Amino acid sequence: MNDPSTTSWGDVFKCDAHSWEECLPKKDRIGGPSPTGSSYWADFKNCPYLFYLHHVKRMKITPDHSRFDSLREALELGGLYHEGLARYYTEHLKYVDAHGKKVSKVKQTVIDDNCINAMFSIVDAAEKIAPATASQVRRFLEGWLTVKGPGTSEDTRSSTMYVENLATAVGDFPYSTRFDRIMWSDKLKGPCVDEHKTAGRYSETLLMSYRLDPQFLGQIWCWEKSVLRKKHGPLKGFRVDLCIKKGVREYPTEWVPISLPAMKDWARDMVDLQSDMLHCVSSRRWPRRRGAACTQWMKPCEAHEHCSSLGKSWFGWTKKVRGDY
Repeated sequence: MNDPSTTSWGDVFKCDAHSWEECLPKKDRIGGPSPTGSSYWADFKNCPYLFYLHHVKRMKITPDHSRFDSLREALELGGLYHEGLARYYTEHLKYVDAHGKKVSKVKQTVIDDNCINAMFSIVDAAEKIAPATASQVRRFLEGWLTVKGPGTSEDTRSSTMYVENLATAVGDFPYSTRFDRIMWSDKLKGPCVDEHKTAGRYSETLLMSYRLDPQFLGQIWCWEKSVLRKKHGPLKGFRVDLCIKKGVREYPTEWVPISLPAMKDWARDMVDLQSDMLHCVSSRRWPRRRGAACTQWMKPCEAHEHCSSLGKSWFGWTKKVRGDY
């Protein structure tokens, strides 16, 4: 019997049981998660046993067994959207010096076309694997170009310093981050993180959440402990480049200030979290955090069947390959 969820819309959800990431080798991806970043630590905080499955035993759910629910859809859309923007800005760096001044004899109109073509090249490739995801992201990026692309007042390509720069900090706890884009702000007279975000709706709650977002605080931590701090000085702020997906698409820009006290408070909590992790490592005990973590958004955790069998069933799971985080 056919699953109605895969036939109601012409099998688009069935096709998108595969991730857009399958369209390119891991080494060819410009962006993506960092090895010990915000998501890595969030996995342990949510459930040590699920962390164990993913990061110690290095298992993952196979694409044909995973659910294409709202959470995975958001991750897929956000991932491809980020990759498109990363290719757009990376292409532009080929034609400018370290200060964003054009040094190439290539006409500006050709450079603009090359940037746009680089952006959509990954979407074109993804369309063969995940057509529904690629179709939506194409619309997001087309809308973004009309507001912040070549020829607009918000075209900030010339301020680009780094794209998808990986920074790692070691000390009381290991932490890494990948900056979407580092740009120079003449207004703030220093380097800023240009963070690309997709969201379902634009709200005060969303904006407030960024001030205590572990990802943002972790980026400040990594910047302070990296050579970037010595070379360019302290971070001046976060420029959040938003894509509001629901309803009429909007592309607002919001600025989030740097808070060193909040970062230091986050770091103290991270020391405690690291201590909990080391206890699990030394005791070889990775407890299941039963409760809210077992069901999110009215969906069971991906390890629900495995845990229900008390670890005996591995149906739907496979070993991660080299390069998977």
